[in-house]
Amino acid sequence: MWRRLLASVLFLALLPTTANAQDATQELLEKISHDVESLSVNTPIWIAQHAPASMPTSGIGAAPDHADGPGLAFGVVLPRLGLYNQFNEVGKGTQFLGFEDELPGNMFWPQFGVTAAIRLGVGLEAAVNVEGIPNMALGGDTATVEVGNFSAAGHVRWRLTPSVGPLPGLVVGVGAGYSTGTMKFGISGRAGYTVPLQVDNGQGGFIETDVTGTYSFLGGPEMSWEMTQIAPELRLVWAAGPVKPFVGLSVGITEGTVQGGANVTTRIEVDEIEAEGVTLDDSQTYSNTRTNLFRTAPARFAVRPHLGVDFDLGALSIAAQLDIAFLNNEQLSTEVDTSALSDFDPEQEGGMFGDAQQDSQTSAALVGSLAMRVVF
Repeated sequence: MWRRLLASVLFLALLPTTANAQDATQELLEKISHDVESLSVNTPIWIAQHAPASMPTSGIGAAPDHADGPGLAFGVVLPRLGLYNQFNEVGKGTQFLGFEDELPGNMFWPQFGVTAAIRLGVGLEAAVNVEGIPNMALGGDTATVEVGNFSAAGHVRWRLTPSVGPLPGLVVGVGAGYSTGTMKFGISGRAGYTVPLQVDNGQGGFIETDVTGTYSFLGGPEMSWEMTQIAPELRLVWAAGPVKPFVGLSVGITEGTVQGGANVTTRIEVDEIEAEGVTLDDSQTYSNTRTNLFRTAPARFAVRPHLGVDFDLGALSIAAQLDIAFLNNEQLSTEVDTSALSDFDPEQEGGMFGDAQQDSQTSAALVGSLAMRVVF
């Protein structure tokens, strides 16, 4: 009889303990989900602030002379290399998983491709570029990042005046480009945890104890984008024999969408809950898949002063160029749809989202290009 009574008492005591244990582990789950969602919001903002800088809407080299007759040119871009800063900023707000310390401060953005041009005489040239990023991975202890990109652009340039002695020639042009790509995070981890727990003692009070166990998670935030850009350009070109240095300025106007989504699977194992000598075993797996958590527009304007040199060796031309891009991203609209977010509260978050809501954002990037062309 007394054994049945003791079993009943233990059963009733364990019900609130199990419920409280679930509350404790739910808090852990929400922290992990919050950080994954934070990446899915911060990263599209970072991409929007930097990726338009590398769109290939600027022509390669010094542009043909007036004396050059009609012809064709084919070549390779080896590479167009962007250096984007503040990549670790996408980890802002990931206080539990600490991605801000995992991610590098600067990110290289290499694009390789081919180029072809038709020279129409009198300094007029029409060209196309097709470029892309091979699968590129950055690794850390907790996070890896994989990026892929495809870009295509066309340009028309016209050398209005030839260079004469110290006086430069004047080149005007316009380019239009399209870019699409993805950025994927692979994040995972396994660690132990201890969460404080209060257990109802059945006498109007509580017993202070701990829930101990291990958690593991596998998350996949994934960003994608589509952008179009049109960029008028002005360039000054000098000539010293086969060496043709140049400086210029282009202004890109970009439209499109950058969006982020995520899925996360978390397994929380409760090793023990000790309350008056009673130990409970529990284990739960949570899986949550969400897409299109957040979207924003790319930086509207990209101002790119640049300088370079073109080595014109007759049938072979080698051009190197460095762009310093300044990008302006408009203030995030208060009408941005964040309804799909469950654990990341836009109204209470700072970081990149908070900064972007307060004011327009200006960012900078360096983009270096090296191209070789065979001229017919």
